[in-house]
Amino acid sequence: MNARPFSIGEAIALGWDTFKRNIGLSIGLAAGNVLTIMIVDGLAEAARDYALLASALGFLSQLLQVFWSLVWIRFALRVYDAREVRPRDLVPDAKRYLEFLAVSVLYALLVTAGLLLLVIPGIYLSVRYAFVGFLVADERAEVLDAFHQSSLLTKGARWRIFFLMLLLAVLNLVGALFFGLGLLFTIPTSLFAMARVYRQLAA
Repeated sequence: MNARPFSIGEAIALGWDTFKRNIGLSIGLAAGNVLTIMIVDGLAEAARDYALLASALGFLSQLLQVFWSLVWIRFALRVYDAREVRPRDLVPDAKRYLEFLAVSVLYALLVTAGLLLLVIPGIYLSVRYAFVGFLVADERAEVLDAFHQSSLLTKGARWRIFFLMLLLAVLNLVGALFFGLGLLFTIPTSLFAMARVYRQLAA
């Protein structure tokens, strides 16, 4: 499969324009994301003298982060597709969540293992399989097939995807510098940009 060409600048510009058009929903979703994680992390900190409870709450926090990642991707895709955004369309069922959790864990393990092997293999794997989460969230693939399909989607476009991911990482780093408030703007922009590229490559 030959990847369709895409412009990094256009992807980021479209991500920002999409965020501005959906600023209320985006910030509302971000606020819910941050609030739930802060509550669970706060409870874990308060329970630090109770190792088992603190560990359970820490694990719950990780599961919540995966849940919100899936919600964000579903949101970004629905907005990009100009479909109505309803809460029931964003919240996944148990099967989809477990598949997304599995693909997220496998992706993290692959990238981490690659980073331990002189860094470059980890960067390569992170780019090659950049869209495994999108494929599962979009219900186009199950866990193992998502890696195969992402490899096909990114073939021929991996350098551009790498530079896009690098620029988005810098953008979110800058957003985090402003007491984290900038992330309310940069995270949705990043996801809308990635959704644009995913849709273009999968067309």
